[in-house]
Amino acid sequence: MSKSFSRMNAVLLAVLLCASVLPQGAVAEDGTTEHFAFGVEYDWSNMNDDFESMTGLPLDDILADVMQSADDAGIEMLILEEITGTSSMVIDQYEDGTMMLNPPDGTGSVEVTKHVTELTLRHGALMDMAMISEWSDARAGWDLTISGGSEGIVNIDAYYVEYRDVDGLIYGHDVDMSMATEQSVFFGLQGHLEAEDGESVMPLDISMEMGVDYAITNAQSEVVYSEASTLYQAMSALEGGDDLYWSIGESDDDYVYWYELDEDDTNCEWYYSYGEYECHTIETVNADWTVLTDADSCDWSSYEWECYGPGYSYWFGYCEYYNNTGQDAYACTYDFGNEYDWEYYLYDTNYEDGTNPPGVGEEYWYYYPYCEHYEYGEYHCTYDFDWDDDYQNSLDWTHYEDGTSPLGDGEIWDEVESHTGTFSTVTGFNFELTGLPAEEMGLPEGKWDVSASDSETDTGAFDEDFECEMGMELFEGTQMITTDGEQIEVMQAYTSPLPFGMTCHVANLFYYAFMGSEDAPTLADMVEDSVSEIVESMGGDDESSDSSDQLFLEVRAEGQDEVRINVEAWNLDSDGQYEVFLVLEDSDGNTQDATSLVVQQGTTYFWDSDYMSSSKWGEHCVIAQLKDVSSSSAAAPIDSATTCFNIAQEMDPSDLVIAIAEGFEESTLENVMENFGSNLEYRLEDYEADIAYDDGDMFVLWDNTNNMVVGFQMVVTTDSSNMWYTLVGPESDSYGDAPSPVSLTYFSGQQAIAQEADIEDDSTLEDLVDLTAHNDDIIEDAIEESLADNSPEAGGPSENSGDNTAEAADDGLLPFISPVLTITMIAIAGLVSSLRTRRD
Repeated sequence: MSKSFSRMNAVLLAVLLCASVLPQGAVAEDGTTEHFAFGVEYDWSNMNDDFESMTGLPLDDILADVMQSADDAGIEMLILEEITGTSSMVIDQYEDGTMMLNPPDGTGSVEVTKHVTELTLRHGALMDMAMISEWSDARAGWDLTISGGSEGIVNIDAYYVEYRDVDGLIYGHDVDMSMATEQSVFFGLQGHLEAEDGESVMPLDISMEMGVDYAITNAQSEVVYSEASTLYQAMSALEGGDDLYWSIGESDDDYVYWYELDEDDTNCEWYYSYGEYECHTIETVNADWTVLTDADSCDWSSYEWECYGPGYSYWFGYCEYYNNTGQDAYACTYDFGNEYDWEYYLYDTNYEDGTNPPGVGEEYWYYYPYCEHYEYGEYHCTYDFDWDDDYQNSLDWTHYEDGTSPLGDGEIWDEVESHTGTFSTVTGFNFELTGLPAEEMGLPEGKWDVSASDSETDTGAFDEDFECEMGMELFEGTQMITTDGEQIEVMQAYTSPLPFGMTCHVANLFYYAFMGSEDAPTLADMVEDSVSEIVESMGGDDESSDSSDQLFLEVRAEGQDEVRINVEAWNLDSDGQYEVFLVLEDSDGNTQDATSLVVQQGTTYFWDSDYMSSSKWGEHCVIAQLKDVSSSSAAAPIDSATTCFNIAQEMDPSDLVIAIAEGFEESTLENVMENFGSNLEYRLEDYEADIAYDDGDMFVLWDNTNNMVVGFQMVVTTDSSNMWYTLVGPESDSYGDAPSPVSLTYFSGQQAIAQEADIEDDSTLEDLVDLTAHNDDIIEDAIEESLADNSPEAGGPSENSGDNTAEAADDGLLPFISPVLTITMIAIAGLVSSLRTRRD
C-alpha cells in the first residue's frame, strides 16, 4: 500500500543516497563482535573521466574547440579549472551487549540487546578556476582575468543504539551525533575595459569572499516508545513482493474522519479510471407547498403564476395541477421557480413524488478513496485509509460501524512516550565585496564596498514530539553477493540504507539542533541580518515607519524629489478641526521641506499621502505632528511620530563610463559574438552524446537471514541488450560488471572497517584532501602572467594577437575541465547563435 513519507525523512534519505551514491554489503569479524559494514569513496579528480564514460563526450576536446572558436572570432580566451577532493562514507552495524531496561508501560524490567549502527561520512574538496580573455577593435575592448574557487568540508558522525528484546520488540533508541561543515568561495575580476582605441581605460579590481560554517559540536537524544514496537518482527516476516509502512509520533493517527452522505440525494460508484469513488449529489430542496382546492384557475403571467379563488389572488414561482379525485387542485410553492421555463411544468408531479423539477437544487461531484454503504440510506466515506484498488469492494464493509480499520498487515503505527535531547552548535557567516567602481558612477570611493560577518554559539535542550514516516518495498527473487570471500543471499528493496529509527532520529535531532534554543539566531537569521547590514552599508533603507497612540507615519524614498509620505490618524473627535504637519529634515537638522495635510471635519479616522523633496541625499527624518487647529492650544501637538530613512545618492556616470559604453555600442562586438556562435556551432556539430546506459535502478540489499540492510546496488542496462549490470555495488551472481564503470571505490567487510578507522579522525581539509595533488600552479602562473603582461601599464596588447589557445593546450594548461563549466560555455555561445538565427 503506497504511503507518502514526511518531507524531513525524505530529505535525509536523499542526502544519504546522493552524498554516498551508496554502498555494498559486508560481514566482518572485529575481535568477538560481528560487524555488517559497507561503504564507498569517490575521488573528485576522476569526474572528468566519469563524465566522458557516461556520456561519450570528450570534455577536453570540446573545451579546446570552444576556446578555438573564440580565437577564430578574434577573442583570446583561456579557461582553466582544477578540482580535487574526496567523499567517503561507511555504515557499520553490530551488537554491543545487553542491559536491563524498565519500559514506561509498567510491565517490569526487561533485558534488551543494544543494536548499534555507526554512520561515518567525510567530504572535502577544493576548486580553483580562471578565465583569461582579451578582445578589442578600434572602438572598444577588454582585457580581463576572472578567477574563482571554493573549498569545503562536511563531516558527520552518528552513533545509534536500538534496544530490542529477545522477541525482537523495540523499546526505544538513542543517538549521539556531531557534524562540521565549512564552505568558502571567492571570486576575482581584474583587468580593464577600454574605448577609443585604448585612450579611455577603466581599470577593474573586484573581489568577493563568502564563508559559511556550521557545526554541531555535540548532540544527543533519546526516544522511548509508549509500548514496545513490533517493527522488527514485521520486517523479519517480510517476503518477496511485500511492502511495509511505519509511522511513529504522538499524534492521534488512529482517528478517522468520516463524511456522511444521504442516499436520497447521493450515489457513490467506483471510478475505475481514477481508482476511487465518485459520489454524485443532487441537493434536494425541501419546498413548502401550498395546496389550493378552491382555486378557479392558476395562470402564467410573465415569470410567475397567479392563482384566483373566492376572494383571493395569490402569486407563486411554481405550480402543478392535479385532478386525481375529480376535483381541481393546484400545488404551488415560492421555493423555486420564477423563471420563464416554469410555464411548461404545470402537469409535472414533483409535489406528489417528493422530488425536484429538473435543474432545481445544486449538483456536486466528490471523490473519495474509500466508501461504505449502509441499508439505512447513508454512505460513509473517508480519506484516512489512503488509496488502494481493493477498496472498490468496500461498499459492503463495516469499518465505520465497527470502529476498525482496513489497514492490516504492512502497517505499523507506534507512539513515543518521550523524546528528549541536548545540543551544542557553532554557526558563522561572513561576506566581503570590494573594488566595485563606485567613483566612476559619481559616488564616493568605496561606497559599494561591503563587509558583514557574524558568529554564534548555542547550547540547549528539548523535550518535543517525534515524527517519522518510513516505508519499504521488498522485491521477489534473491542473489548471492560476495564479501570477504564469502557469499550472502540478499534481496533487493526500496528503503533507507539506515535502520528506520536511525533515519528519523538523526533527522529529528538535526532539526532541533539547527533550530536552536528559543532566542538563539539560526544560520538563516544570520544571513538575513547580514543582508540587511549590506543593504544599509550600500545606501541604507529607503523605507521606514513609526506609530504612536493616534498616528501612523510611513516614508518611501524613491529619489530626492520623490519622498512619499503616508499618514494615518484615528480616535479623532468628529467636532474637532485637525491638521497633520510634516517636516522633512536632513542629517544636519536643516529643514528641506514642509507641508501639512488637512483632516476633513466630522471624521474620526483619517488617511492621506503626499510627496516631499530634498536637495540633499543621505540620512533624513520626517516629523509628523497631529494638531487640533480649532483649539486654543493649537500650537501644542496632540500626538507626533518620527521616522528616519535614507535618500540614496543618484548615480552620475563619469565621462569615462559614458565613453566606454558608447564605444562598445559602436564596436564590432555583436558581429564578433555572432561569429563565435557560428564557429562553435560548426566545430561542435560532429560531437554526439553516446549515453552509456538507457535505464537503471537503485536498491538497498536486504539480508533476510539477519533481517537488516547489508549493502547498496545500482544496476543499469541498454536498449541493445537484455542484460543488467552492476554499476555501483558488490560482486553478484545475478549481474556482471558494467561495461562503462564509474570511478568509485567500494568497501565491504574488513575493508569497510579499515576505511572507517582510517577516516574517523580526519576533520580538516588537509586531512581529507591530498593538497599536493591539487595542481593549481598552472592556474596561478597563468593569472600572474596575464596581470603582468596584458595590463595597459605594461604595454600589453590592445588588439588581437594570434592563437594563444593552441599554445596553452601545447603547454598543458588544461589540468581539469568540469562538465558544468563546459556546458555553461557551450550554452552561452549557443544562446548568441540562436539570437542571431532568430533575428535573421
